Amino acid sequence: MPTTHGYARRWTTAQRARSSRSSTSCRTTRGAPVALVLLLVSSSVEPAPTVEIVPGALSERVSCRADSEHSYALLLPSLYDPERRWPVLYVLDARGRALYAAERFREGAERYGWILVSSWDTASDGPTEPNVEAMQAMLRDTQERLSIDTDRLYLAGFSGTARVAFILAGSLSGHVAGIVS
Repeated sequence: MPTTHGYARRWTTAQRARSSRSSTSCRTTRGAPVALVLLLVSSSVEPAPTVEIVPGALSERVSCRADSEHSYALLLPSLYDPERRWPVLYVLDARGRALYAAERFREGAERYGWILVSSWDTASDGPTEPNVEAMQAMLRDTQERLSIDTDRLYLAGFSGTARVAFILAGSLSGHVAGIVS
């Protein structure tokens, strides 16, 4: 099973300065990138219940092993092979409708061989921290469970979760290959 990679980098001084000038809702997440770095490097947690994950089938609710309060829908391509590294699209739906959001990307993910991960725990109407926490939990869990190409992470967000996608892309500098908003 692949291990968590400590690839996230700390924000540079310029990025911190830009972050401190951004909107109030973004300002509350200034510590989030550092927390994300620490999260990706450490992993001493209790396991969540095991879910059978079948390539080509949408797993409706996968609980994060490290934090069972967070869960996501998961689609592995039909040809998924753990010996190969796969691109992944993390979807942060504005209303936490993991299946609804996953269905929008399902056909393309299968056609082009991407892993699709869609959060049940994101929302655009409140503070940013819960969305960052949900993404952190999904990142940790998918890196531990799956064979992911850490240089081909893609993020999708809608409304306020698009803002979160951009914040997270900055903290994962060099690893987020694209954002869909």
